[in-house]
Amino acid sequence: MIATVVKTEERQGKNGNGPYWAIYLAGQERPLYCFDKKLGPSLQPGLAYELEVDQSGRFPKVKGARPIASANGPQPSQQAQGDAQEREKALELCLRAVAYIRPQDIPALVEAARCVLAYLKGEPFEPEF
Repeated sequence: MIATVVKTEERQGKNGNGPYWAIYLAGQERPLYCFDKKLGPSLQPGLAYELEVDQSGRFPKVKGARPIASANGPQPSQQAQGDAQEREKALELCLRAVAYIRPQDIPALVEAARCVLAYLKGEPFEPEF
């Protein structure tokens, strides 16, 4: 099935089963559901995908998705996913550092986070502290 994602909603399962995603597609009233923790957040509104859908059961489930190639280069979702992963790594490093700093050291921590993010992006950086 080829479809354009209109909206995604992250939801929590009952009984603490973890998150799942409701995927709304153009031209369809009912959403599809995705229980894959990597696939669900990677589906971006406004982009077209070739979806592998399992129609068995009460709820149609997205089992796989492949972005439809664009003549203008890589899909924006790939760049957005990479940016999010870089920010997540930088934030994780900062949160680990918080346990070891004093409140007056927070400006230095913020500057260090900027340097880490620049490093992860492969950009030149100059610490200002």
